[in-house]
Amino acid sequence: MSADPAKQAAAQKIAEEIRTIMDSNLLLQAMETEDDVGRILRSHLLIEQTIETFLGWTITDNMKPVVKVPQQFNQKIVLATALGLPQQIAVAASTLNTIRNKVAHRVGATLETADVSNFTRAVNNVREILDVAVPPLEESSIEVAASGIGKVSYGAKGLGWDFRIAVGMFQMWTARYVSFHGANLIKALVGTGTM
Repeated sequence: MSADPAKQAAAQKIAEEIRTIMDSNLLLQAMETEDDVGRILRSHLLIEQTIETFLGWTITDNMKPVVKVPQQFNQKIVLATALGLPQQIAVAASTLNTIRNKVAHRVGATLETADVSNFTRAVNNVREILDVAVPPLEESSIEVAASGIGKVSYGAKGLGWDFRIAVGMFQMWTARYVSFHGANLIKALVGTGTM
């Protein structure tokens, strides 16, 4: 019995979108950006793309005549949460959006301790929805090849690095959650077999 070509095509499209939101090269480019503004804007764009992907998969054909993806990021977060995105992800995304708006709309604005602390707290709460044990960000570290400084632990190199760790983990965890949602849609379209 062959699969329905339209369902097969839809499943292929979802699989490609999963590959895009899970692309670690995009995350590395954002994290390797040296200036705060560039790093924050690139990171925000990745999260926004992941939330838009979730919305694209969740807004059914029956809903499309009346439910549109909003332009404003906070409205996207509200709609995604109403459609099943966990509140923990929504709160962290909103906190990132607050930071993004601060640096994007004020000349000379930089990361502040309160911004990174609030974002770290929100991202730590995202761990609650993961199906694996993950240490808090304060016990985490990263290694960004372009930095040339090796492994960096949270709290060791300043706010810029703490933000990198927090936003990197947030993007990975959010993309993972959304990808599982997409994988379930693929299964519903074509069954549990491979494409």
